[in-house]
Amino acid sequence: MQMSKLVFITGAAGGIGRATARRFASAGWQVAVSDVHPQGLEALRKELGKNLAASLVVDVSDAAAVDAALKSIARGNHGRLDLLVNNAGIAHVDSFEQMPLHRHHTLEAVNIRGVLNCTYLAYPYLKAAAGQVVNLCSVSAIYGTPGMAAYSASKYWIRGFTEALNLEWESHGIHVCDVMPALVRTQMTAGVAGKLIESFGVHLAPEDVAREIFDVVRQRREVHRIVAKTLASRMQFRILNLLPPSLKHVAVKYYAVKA
Repeated sequence: MQMSKLVFITGAAGGIGRATARRFASAGWQVAVSDVHPQGLEALRKELGKNLAASLVVDVSDAAAVDAALKSIARGNHGRLDLLVNNAGIAHVDSFEQMPLHRHHTLEAVNIRGVLNCTYLAYPYLKAAAGQVVNLCSVSAIYGTPGMAAYSASKYWIRGFTEALNLEWESHGIHVCDVMPALVRTQMTAGVAGKLIESFGVHLAPEDVAREIFDVVRQRREVHRIVAKTLASRMQFRILNLLPPSLKHVAVKYYAVKA
């Protein structure tokens, strides 16, 4: 009898993580989820029912906690993990100098150290399954985004990390990629104002991103997937990605910096 595939999704109590858990469960996957918010996990646990493999309160910046969670999850799947979705992340929108230093540190701990911890510690289980890793990146990794300096830098880190591991882990049969959404309607963007929001709007729903994550896993060939609501906006970001740095600077300044 063939075992159901197993996915571990971090930051799954709400937003993109929750929508991704629903999408994979609906396709028959066994879904393990983690977050630092137990109430959201409890609601998701009731929703996923028999497709829920594990629901764990985990701070991804804590390597020991991540290690214990992965051991628990893989133990029930013969030491295998088919897919890791590094979704846990936070965003703070403000000028760099106005944001308290501790908030920069918290963002770095979750967005960078969390991805590093989960990916490093999941390696033996992913190798056993010739599995996959999907990292949640952002279009802010195309060019540094004013008002989101630390967040944008963390997504640049994820982009470089993804590209390197995509090459390194190919020999182990593990495919590594990322998805790069435009602005998504989640708690992160609720109430956020500014020139960037005015220019592009917040058109994506978490379900849109979840659908793209499922698709890149199914296809297993891309390194980066830009996610935007319309073909025109996808082309806009793809063109921006191809521009030389000097023209990216001009374009981002026009769309994101108030005169």
